Amino acid sequence: MEQAASANLKTITTRLSYPILFNHEPVESCSWCINPLHGLLGLGTVHPLVRDTPSGYIEVSGGHAAEGYLPSRMCVSCTLDRFRIVGCEDHEIHKLEEGVGPSILDAEDAIELSMAGQADWEWCCICPCPAAYGCKRPMEGLNDEEAEIGCGLRLCESCAETMRSECQGDLDMLVAMKMSEAEGREEYEFMIRADADLLTRSGELLRRAAFL
Repeated sequence: MEQAASANLKTITTRLSYPILFNHEPVESCSWCINPLHGLLGLGTVHPLVRDTPSGYIEVSGGHAAEGYLPSRMCVSCTLDRFRIVGCEDHEIHKLEEGVGPSILDAEDAIELSMAGQADWEWCCICPCPAAYGCKRPMEGLNDEEAEIGCGLRLCESCAETMRSECQGDLDMLVAMKMSEAEGREEYEFMIRADADLLTRSGELLRRAAFL
């Protein structure tokens, strides 16, 4: 039994606080709704020891829970938004007509404007830059107005081009590539969103779907 318990322990790199509570209520306590920058920057990079349980990673030591932070909490709406993106099997990426931020902004400038209350754009789902493209693939089970929005995936110009030219439209491959590029870099937090891996098939959201 002790060996089995040890096998479930692993060290991860994250900027979120574990466990992540999906479909959390009330919405007023959603970490993503309370602070729009939570999904972009998180709480700072840590390398906690976690226990890998069927319902999610549980921090054992060395993470944000040990620093006194509450678990990262994601409301029903934010959870569903990400389920739609993960569940979209063939993204149809098109230029956005509304909610587009200045393409010349880099991530640091965009974050500074957001902190100053001057960000009126949608964000890339992969990195902390303004979105310029989005998936327009109609989603089943939605009304006509929602269906036109597509699955909800939003990408900046750089991520959209990389996904098209180097990843054959595969979102998992895009996230893995961006995380690999950012690893070990001083500007890591401005190269990849804190919650980007939640959109992958191996991410915490989809792995725990049966327990939500």
